[in-house]
Amino acid sequence: MKFGYLAPCVLFFGLGTALHNADGQSERPQKAASRAEMPRYEHFAFCSAEGYLDGPSRQAMTATIEFARLGSADDEGNLFFTPQDGAIRVARINGFVETVAGADYYQKNLLQDEGPAAVLRVPYEAGVKAIGSPLKDTPEGRPAGYLLTSAGGRVWRVWRNPEKGGRWWAKAVGQTRFPGNPSIHTRRSRGKTEVIFYHDGNAWLWDEQKDEVRQILAAKDYMGHPVWKTINPGRPVTSPPRRIAPLNDGSFFLALYQESYPVGAVVWVSADGREAKLLCKNARGDVDKAWDGDTLTEAAFFGGPLLVAVVEPDIAPLTAVDDAMLRRFKDGRVSTLCKDGQWREFPTKRASNPRQGEEPYAECPNDKAPGWGRQFVVGPGGYFYQVYCMGGGDAWVWRVGPIDWAKPSVVTLEHKK
Repeated sequence: MKFGYLAPCVLFFGLGTALHNADGQSERPQKAASRAEMPRYEHFAFCSAEGYLDGPSRQAMTATIEFARLGSADDEGNLFFTPQDGAIRVARINGFVETVAGADYYQKNLLQDEGPAAVLRVPYEAGVKAIGSPLKDTPEGRPAGYLLTSAGGRVWRVWRNPEKGGRWWAKAVGQTRFPGNPSIHTRRSRGKTEVIFYHDGNAWLWDEQKDEVRQILAAKDYMGHPVWKTINPGRPVTSPPRRIAPLNDGSFFLALYQESYPVGAVVWVSADGREAKLLCKNARGDVDKAWDGDTLTEAAFFGGPLLVAVVEPDIAPLTAVDDAMLRRFKDGRVSTLCKDGQWREFPTKRASNPRQGEEPYAECPNDKAPGWGRQFVVGPGGYFYQVYCMGGGDAWVWRVGPIDWAKPSVVTLEHKK
């Protein structure tokens, strides 16, 4: 994989879990064709973060003040996620919220290797990954997809089991027991979807036909790279990254924030872990003095960057812990998504938000200012999902799109100089 805009590095870097986010599906979003129309903001699901209620999406509740850790969108645009009560739930594209696995009360995981998904308790931090279309049937009457999640140090496949009358069923994947609950990711290889598990700097590839797991990336192979000493000078990174995004060519994007606080970063790593290039970092830190621009010298993030997704070969949506706008790096530069679907570069955070008292660019009036969310999942067809939840019982999921992730920025800081 080549990144022509990057200076060669004899260094290496890493990443941890994802606002899952999100693979061609959620972590590798599809490029939407360039469109002239304004993106639509649709109230997709939920009215409250207090209580637990399935049913019509906009009347449903999430059973947690902090809302939920979003999982992923399937090929049809249904959004699967794991709230803090141990369940797997789905906000369907048809306007209903349903519980797939677990329940809204405490219970231990009753499964050994296989059984009803209703008794599978999913840890909040595990998330869920949709493969294909789990709610749809093939012409032969078989499920067109399934879910993957992790619990108890094992990965679980969750699907509508025709042999059990279509009941949601759970079965452990392979015989591998992990030291923790791995995150789950996908990539495309030779025309098919491959599933990768990631935990504590290590990655494993799952052979679905053989139901076997083999390791394809080891933290020991890359933690010695000089990049760990350059991300935050004077404070070398010693813990493996928590976030990963596999690329179709076999390489990886790794990202970290907590491990190198307060200077987050995103790095490309070769399939064998021997090569690495620093792609993006929190170069400036103070968002009142910097914001967009060159990924390695000008960009600033208040708690980030956090990797949301990857569009190959060199486009990745980004966000941050305390700056809840959706941004991206592309061609070595960071830009911000605005409500009119355009990408713009802003000199400071305040310049991107006219409500904070600073005059915005003339090219970005109030009604086109960047949208604000808390968590993001990228779905099919150029759409993404964002959560607004700041406590006090309020929580909404918005579906936004279509977005052209590859569209050139209409305003750049280079242009303004």
